[in-house]
Amino acid sequence: MFKYFCASYFSLIVNLMAQYASHCLFYNFTMELYISILIGTLVGFFSKFVLDTKYIFKSKIKVISNEGFLYCWFSIFITAVYFVFELSFGYVFDSIEMRLIGAFIGLNVGYLVKYKVDEKYVFKK
Repeated sequence: MFKYFCASYFSLIVNLMAQYASHCLFYNFTMELYISILIGTLVGFFSKFVLDTKYIFKSKIKVISNEGFLYCWFSIFITAVYFVFELSFGYVFDSIEMRLIGAFIGLNVGYLVKYKVDEKYVFKK
């Protein structure tokens, strides 16, 4: 489980860095919030998938497979949890820093749940 959380924190940091970089690049755009969240989510999802399949669960699942479908489906659910935290913090506190803190909390909650779900349903032994 320790390796999983190390990989999760790596993906979390990659996600937040991508979001912050996107925020800086698209600061004057009306859709900056959604662009930066989308970019962070895609970068974080990709890094998490690679780390989970190769290093955590040592699986050879492909994205186009039953396991890949379940992995993606559970990731979408967890993404919804993290969006709620991030957007809530962003709207309540109206700052990029607090929005990223909300994302940090949401991703932590989501990754904890996702580990249990992946272990039980996706990467069953």
